[in-house]
Amino acid sequence: MRCFLAVPVEGSVVREVLRLQNLAESSGCLIKPVKPENLHVTLKFFGEIKDEDVKEILKLCSAIRLEEFEILFRGVGFFPSEKAPRVLWIGVEGLEPLLEAVTNALRSKFGSAADKPHLTVCRFRKYVPFSPSVPEIRYTVKKFSLYSSTLTPGGPIYREIGSFELSRKPSRNIHGEVREG
Repeated sequence: MRCFLAVPVEGSVVREVLRLQNLAESSGCLIKPVKPENLHVTLKFFGEIKDEDVKEILKLCSAIRLEEFEILFRGVGFFPSEKAPRVLWIGVEGLEPLLEAVTNALRSKFGSAADKPHLTVCRFRKYVPFSPSVPEIRYTVKKFSLYSSTLTPGGPIYREIGSFELSRKPSRNIHGEVREG
């Protein structure tokens, strides 16, 4: 089974991706957009793994203890380069707590987490130069998930195998004190 760990995204992040996809198309690019329901920030790509590895990953990830935290979507880029773009992506900052936790939990058997976290917007079938940009978007990471990925001619189909909720931060008053109840 082909699997990866990722942070799913929604709301204003999805709206911004759709805006960028429309901008690319209206600029004359032929694109293969990432479907809204498939948008995510990859933490770790495993590739093809066995069922017993899936069970081990679920067990190891369920032991990760983190509070919800905020990340920042900022800037755009191209893979492999701006001169020969194949993929348009949005940069992600602030994922270090989760990347470190995932790496610590999985390193001995599965290696490190992703080097360059990003959100893929689209792939180019034909690229026409244009100037994409995005506003900074703050996003609260509330969970991460293990997904299976089935490749089809119509694009990948992702299925959530397991979800790992982060604990809610305690509510605080204007003085920074934790509120009771």
